[in-house]
Formats: sequence, C-alpha cells, structure tokens
Amino acid sequence: MQNPPAPRRGEMLVLAIAMALPTLITLIYYRWSEGSAPAIRQGIYAVGKTIQFGLPAVWVGWVCREKLGFVKPTTRGLLVGVLFGLAIFGATLATYFLLLDDAPFFQSADRHAERLVQGLGLASPWFYFGASVFYALCHSLLEEYYWRWFVFGRLRRHWSFERAAVVSSAAFMAHHIVVLHGYFAETPLATAFFSLSVMVGGLVWAWLYETSKSLFSPWISHGLVDAAIFAVGYFLAF
Repeated sequence: MQNPPAPRRGEMLVLAIAMALPTLITLIYYRWSEGSAPAIRQGIYAVGKTIQFGLPAVWVGWVCREKLGFVKPTTRGLLVGVLFGLAIFGATLATYFLLLDDAPFFQSADRHAERLVQGLGLASPWFYFGASVFYALCHSLLEEYYWRWFVFGRLRRHWSFERAAVVSSAAFMAHHIVVLHGYFAETPLATAFFSLSVMVGGLVWAWLYETSKSLFSPWISHGLVDAAIFAVGYFLAF
C-alpha cells in the first residue's frame, strides 16, 4: 500500500482552521450574542455559516485547482446509512420518552430550549418546523460536505483512516459541546455523554464515507439523526 502523499503546503494549516472555525462561530452566535435581537443572531449565523461552508470550495476549487464533484451513491451505502439513521432515530425518541422526560436533571434542558427558540426567533411551531426541515435536509448535507468530504477527506490523503477519522470526529464534536453545555450546564456528565455520542456518530459517518466513497450514505443517516433531535427539541420547547 502506498504511503499518503506529502501534505500540500498550507493544507494542514487550512484544515486546522477548518476544524476550529465551527466552534468559534457557535460561540459567537450561540453564547456570546445571547440576549441580542433575533435578527442580529440570525445575521451572525448566516455570515458565519457562509464563511464556514465557503472555505472548502475556495481551498479545493480555487487554490488547489481541483474539480468539485460527488460520487453517486451505492445501494449498499444507502441501505447502511438509512438503517443506522433509523436506529439512532428510534433510540433517541425512546431514550427521551422512557428515561429523560421526567428526569430532574433534564428540566434545565426544557428551560434552555424555551429560551433558545425565543432568542432565535423560532417561537412559532411553524418557524420551528421550517428550521427542522432545513437542518434535517440541507444543513446535514452541508455538514457532511464540510466534515466528511473536506476535513476527513483531506486528512485522509495524509493520514491513516483511524487517525483522520478520530481527529475529524473530535473536531466535529467540539462545537456540539458548546451547544450541549447550554442545555446541561448543571450536569457535566450529561454534556460529556452526549458530546461523546456526537463523536461516535462522526466516526460512523467517516466510516460510511470511507467505504461508500459517497456523501449520500452519511448524509441520509445524519439527516435522520437531526430529525430525531429536532423532534425532541419540539417537546422540550413547546
């Protein structure tokens, strides 16, 4: 087996920035702008996400002069992605309704969810539903393009699968820690458990991308997981 190619000059620095950028953006719009008008927070979110999701295309297409393209899905890849997504979807809802709904430590999550939807201008169930559809269908694809196609995919050119998967998934987990801490500020163990669950999801999606060579498999799985999270969020906030 051939060794991975030597890192392109500057690529590892770009990837380091790419891995840190989502956490910085989340801190700004999710924590540091808390209390600002919803329009301001939404504007910060839009600008931050435009920069984040534009970075891979600029680096790969403009700087590296490589063609941007996606591989068609395979039946096996789609099946595995659907099955994993459905398994986590069911496990998430079952865990919430059977274990967490009445748990004392989860009451802080209720209060935080209510403040969050108010602060982001999603207090109407219809606005919340629209955001849920956007995250499950569009944002999950953008995250897979960013984290699996770009971060993991470029690291994979230089590192082994195991190292690239662990590092990219840990970075993927980092900005979720900021969000989860808001829900479970009084319960660090809950923050740690759910954060590690995000990292495990990242590892599975990296494996799905590695084996299928297509974003469709991790995307459909990621979308189903996001749908489950937003379903729980609805019961918390409304």
